[in-house]
Amino acid sequence: MSEVQSLPDQIERIGHAIKAGELARMLAVSRVTIFKQAAAGRIPSFRVGTCVRFDPKAVASWLRRCRTRRLRFKRALQRGCHQDAGADQAGNEAHGGLVTTV
Repeated sequence: MSEVQSLPDQIERIGHAIKAGELARMLAVSRVTIFKQAAAGRIPSFRVGTCVRFDPKAVASWLRRCRTRRLRFKRALQRGCHQDAGADQAGNEAHGGLVTTV
């Protein structure tokens, strides 16, 4: 019986740069959302000419960081630490990803 892998683990095993449509299907969002998030620097991406691509290892790492931040944010809210939660949310927005040009 095979072990169920997390989404970041599945993405990390992809052996090529991911296109926006492919990533959109995996994350169950639209291609437009992927492009907007990449342009805003929230999803790690890179360009090859005019094409936007996503490194599977960088995306997997980003997903893991997002999950960790979301859990810390949720725990802070449950504890009533609204300042901690707000700071964590601001850090999530400020350090969400990187867009580079090749």
